[in-house]
Amino acid sequence: MCDQNFPPVQDYDPGFPLEILDTLQLSYLSNMKRLQTVRLYLRHRHAESKSSRMTIFHEPSKGCFAERYYDESPNASNLKELHDRIEKVAQHKREEKTKEWKERTEEYNERLKKFSESKCVSLHG
Repeated sequence: MCDQNFPPVQDYDPGFPLEILDTLQLSYLSNMKRLQTVRLYLRHRHAESKSSRMTIFHEPSKGCFAERYYDESPNASNLKELHDRIEKVAQHKREEKTKEWKERTEEYNERLKKFSESKCVSLHG
């Protein structure tokens, strides 16, 4: 199945317990055969998964599927290029926001200074 496209997927628990399929009630033999194929696949994946109990759905962390896919996939160089472009754009946006923040802080401080230097006029004489 999909394991052939990226073999390291076999190292991870599929994330679905075998019992999840027990409640299905199917009317046709063809569907029952397909269900049996899925059960065998899940059983095989559970048996072959080498990582603790990590699934491909785990949050990004050391050794997770996302990290391995990023590092080892056939299109890893494209992913790294995309990552670099995203980082450059993000850095540019951070610099723009920092500049905007400094300008607005300066404007605020100037207004605050003008306000504190202004005289208070009482209307009640």
